[in-house]
This record gives sequence, structure tokens and C-alpha cells, in this order.
Amino acid sequence: MTAADCREIGKRLMQKLRLSKFGPAAGVGKWINMYPALVEIDEANPWFRSCMIVIAKELVDKGGVSGAVVRLGIGAGVSMFDQGTDFYMIYDYGTSGQTGTAVALACMVTLNMVMQLTLVWINFRKGPKREMLKEAAYVLTAAKPGVNAWRLAHGVEKSTHAATTPELVWTIEKGFELVCESIPGSVLLTHQMLSSLRSSGTFSKAALASVLVSALATGFTSVSTALLAMHGTGAVLTYYVLDMALYFTYKLLRRDLWHWIPLEGAASAVVSTLERLVVKLFADFAGVIQFRAAGEMGGCYFSANMDT
Repeated sequence: MTAADCREIGKRLMQKLRLSKFGPAAGVGKWINMYPALVEIDEANPWFRSCMIVIAKELVDKGGVSGAVVRLGIGAGVSMFDQGTDFYMIYDYGTSGQTGTAVALACMVTLNMVMQLTLVWINFRKGPKREMLKEAAYVLTAAKPGVNAWRLAHGVEKSTHAATTPELVWTIEKGFELVCESIPGSVLLTHQMLSSLRSSGTFSKAALASVLVSALATGFTSVSTALLAMHGTGAVLTYYVLDMALYFTYKLLRRDLWHWIPLEGAASAVVSTLERLVVKLFADFAGVIQFRAAGEMGGCYFSANMDT
């Protein structure tokens, strides 16, 4: 390599750190994989990657790379604010006599927390109980999105007692949040607003604010499902049960139900089932193109799913 090539490679490091959504360690990994010469250096010198990650962390801490930190901070703030608006709507519906809606929304929030607590148990079941309890406290106090963002922004590496990396934990918990709380919460509140608007000509401004926050967190809308629910919630339930049954049957016939996350025993079975469910719901509501990969939905099923 020439001196000009080395300068160009050095400049690309800053670019990758700015674009990385998962902190300095992920940015350094992408930077190394861009250049065969860096891959050779990394394979021949185990210290190289660790050294570059430390340098990248220093750049982030000194403000040289603010984009990733800002994005992670905004994402964590929106998630925590979304949870706050859901808590308020539970209180609002409960005190205004709409007990059924309050209970349904509370069940969604509780399910999200239960799923995150299950992930905490799977991730730290072989480690000290104190570490598991600390992670559980983050979940129960709704501080987990902020903790995840801080870890990714500062490039915190995988704990010696953890089964998965912070990046994978962030991804899975985001999936739980969207599937268990944000998506169904948006559907429920939108349905309530439309019903109220049709019957009395008005709707709750607080409910509207909560829906907008959830829409901001999820990046898509669930109005079509809410309109279908106005003709009977049984139609929605029947449709999704049949749709999920078809998807899981397809995976079983292809012997592709087991997921690639490296877990063992019951934990692997539980996580594989939940992951397939989360990916299917993501593809249904958001059309996430990355899930066309062979290790997830697969190209043929993803294309058919989008057509329907």
C-alpha cells in the first residue's frame, strides 16, 4: 500500500464510526472488513482489533463521532417516552371507566417486560445472581433502553457471564418492544380513537399523543388493522392465528424452525420460537427487507408475504 492508500483507509474509519448504529466496536469491525489488507493484519495480530476499538472509543468520548451517540440517545429517549405514555394511558382509561382498554394495554406492557426478563434470564443464567438482578432492575424500572444505548455508544464488550453480545440484546429487546407493546398498543389506541370519533365526534388528545409516539418508535402505522378490528376483533385474531400457523408449518416442513442464535436446550427452543414470531410480525407490519435473508424468513416466503 502507498502512503495515500493508508491515509484514505484512516479517513474511512471516521466514516464507519459515524454510520455505525451499534457503537465503536461494530464500526471498527465494518472498517476492517472493508479492506483485505486490514483483514490480514487483524488475523495475523490479535491485538490490532482491540487496539483500534480503544482508539475508536476515545474518539467517541471526545465528541469526534457524535452521530451514532445521538441516534442511540434519541432512540432510547423515544422508547422510554413511549413506555411513559403507555403508563399514562393505562391510568387515563382506568380512571375514565374504560377498564377493558386499560387492562389490555397493561397486558401489552407487562408482556414486553416479561419477554425482556426472560431474555435476561437466558443471557445471565450461568452468571452471578447479582448481575442478573441488576439487569432485571433495569427492565422493571423501564431504564433498559437507556442502558442499552449507553453500552452500544461506549462500545461495551460482551460480559464474561453473558450468553450474547450487547448488540444482539439490543436487537432482540427492540423486537420485543415493537411486537409486544408498540405495535399492538398503536392498534388498540387507534381503534379506540376511531370508535370514539364515530360515536361522539371527539377523541382523547392524550391517546393521539401516545399513538404518535408509538408510531415514531415503530416507524410504521397500524391503522389498517385497527379498521379491520372495528368489524370484529375475532376477524383479526383468526387471520393472525391462521397466518402464523402457515408460517410455522412452512418452517417445520423445511426443517428451518431452529434459529442460528448459539443457545442450548430449552433456551434455544424458546428463543427460536419467539424469534420466528417476532420476525414474522416485523415483516408483516414494517416490511423489513433484511428479513428476506435465508437465515430468517427466506426470499420466497418474504416475497409472498409482501404480496399478500
